[in-house]
Amino acid sequence: MVLDALRDAMRAVMPGPVETSLLRACLLPGDAGREAWERFERESGDLRELFRADHGSRKRLGPLVASALRRNAIPADPALLTVLRTSHLREELRAEIYCSILSEVLDSLDSLDIPVLVLAGAAFGSTLYAAPVLRHSHDIDLLVREGDLDRAAGALKAGGFRRTGPSQLEHQRALPVNLHRRLLPSDEAGFSFEAVWSRRREADFAGRTGSVLSPGDNLFQVLGRDGPGRSRRNLQWACDAWLLIGRMKEADWRVFLEQVTTSRAALWCWVMLEYLAEGLLADVPGSVRSAMLEQAAAAGAEERDRALYAARADSGTSGMRQVLSGSTAGARARLLAWLLFPSPGYMQSAYGSRGSTMYLRRLLSYATRSLP
Repeated sequence: MVLDALRDAMRAVMPGPVETSLLRACLLPGDAGREAWERFERESGDLRELFRADHGSRKRLGPLVASALRRNAIPADPALLTVLRTSHLREELRAEIYCSILSEVLDSLDSLDIPVLVLAGAAFGSTLYAAPVLRHSHDIDLLVREGDLDRAAGALKAGGFRRTGPSQLEHQRALPVNLHRRLLPSDEAGFSFEAVWSRRREADFAGRTGSVLSPGDNLFQVLGRDGPGRSRRNLQWACDAWLLIGRMKEADWRVFLEQVTTSRAALWCWVMLEYLAEGLLADVPGSVRSAMLEQAAAAGAEERDRALYAARADSGTSGMRQVLSGSTAGARARLLAWLLFPSPGYMQSAYGSRGSTMYLRRLLSYATRSLP
C-alpha cells in the first residue's frame, strides 16, 4: 500500500492526459495514433499557436508530429502544417550544423585515442529516429573514462572549444559539450566504464563512425537521468524510451535490470517504465515489470526520499497536495512523515555537513504551507 502511495506521488510529475495524447499521436501507428491525435486536438485548443509559441517540450516535437501526421494519413489544419514545416526546416538547418560540430568533437578525442561514447540526443537522432531532424538536441553529451576527463577537455579546448566548467565546454556557435564520467550522477559506486564500453554499438553520424551505448544501458540512462525534475517538462525522454524499448532483446533487458540493481534509481525507473507500458502501450515484458516492482519495493530510505522530494519539488505550489493525494490515510501519514523527516542518508547527500540542522528548517518551511 505504501509503495502504491509512493508511485502515485511520483506520478504527479509524469506526463498528464494531454501530454500522453500527444506522445501517443507521435509514436503509435494506424488507428491508435489517429485517435490519440483527435483527443489531443480536442484537449489543446489552438494548435497553431501552441506549436508556434511554445518554447518547451511540445515545440521540440514539431518535426516528429509532422512525420506522424504523414505516416498515419491524418488531415490537419493548413495553418498548423505551415508552422510544423517551418519547425522542420529550422531543425533541418540546425541538425546540419550540429552533426558538423559533433564530428569536430569526435575527431579531437580520436586524435588522442580517448575512448568515448556518444549519449542522449546526439546518439538517438542517428540511431533511433528516421532522421536526426526528428530529435531535437540542444547540447552534446559524451561518456569518457574518469581518468580521461581532463585529457578530453584539454583536447577540445585545443580544438577551439571554450571551457565553461570542469566537464563542460562550448563551441563558438554556443553549442555546449558535456563530458560525463558515469551514466547517472548518483551512480557513483555501481558504475563500470569498462562494462559499458564492452557492450557498445557502432553508429553512423552523417558519414562518421562513433560508439554509442547498448540499448539496455541507454534505457537505464534515459529513465534514471530524466526522472526527477524533468519528466513532465521534457517529453523527449518518453519518445526516446519508447523507441528503445521497441529494439530491446532479452539480453538488453538483462543489462537494464542489472544496471538498475546496482544503482539508486529503481523507484524512478519503475514508475517511468510503468508509465511507458500503461500510458504509451510500450512492449515491456511482464517479467521485467515484475522484476522492477520487486526492486522498487526493496529501495532504501535514501532513494525513497530523493524520489519523493523530487516529485514534491517539481510539481509547483500545489506539489504537496499532489504528492499526498490519492492515498489511504495511513499511506498519507507515512508520506508526510518521510517528507518532514527524511532519512539521515538523504539529508547528508543533499545538504552535506548542514544535514543535521536542516530538519528544523524543513519543519518550519512546511508549517507555513497549507496541507490537505
